[in-house]
Amino acid sequence: MKKTKGQQDDRKGLVVSQDHYQKELAQGVEPEYALKPGRHVFRRARWVAKPEDTHPRNCKVRITMFLDADILDYFKARAAKPHAAPYQTQINETLRELMEQETTYKIKPAAEYRRLLETPGFIEAVARRVEVATAKRRKTD
Repeated sequence: MKKTKGQQDDRKGLVVSQDHYQKELAQGVEPEYALKPGRHVFRRARWVAKPEDTHPRNCKVRITMFLDADILDYFKARAAKPHAAPYQTQINETLRELMEQETTYKIKPAAEYRRLLETPGFIEAVARRVEVATAKRRKTD
């Protein structure tokens, strides 16, 4: 392969000996997954899809962040239960629920108001607060 000026050769070579191949087989590696003896050339992978073609919901981004120890303990304890998702996945799902909930409230606040009005005791609680506020106003007037 001829390189043009400024182009990097991203091929990497690896030589596998017969001894190395036999050691891998002895360690329990299936023959179809072990590299056969000889010279192998690898190239660094390119993007399969362009970044602008991928949806942000499906792209994981590595970050470093600080969490309170009790929050981390909570999610790790949940993840330790049988058949539970890993704690990072649970944190991501919880954040997504919060984000989608806020988006829903911004788009459809009427649904939230309807839910409040249908909540038992909500109207009575509002009426009590109005009475208290009215009584305080009367005392100051």
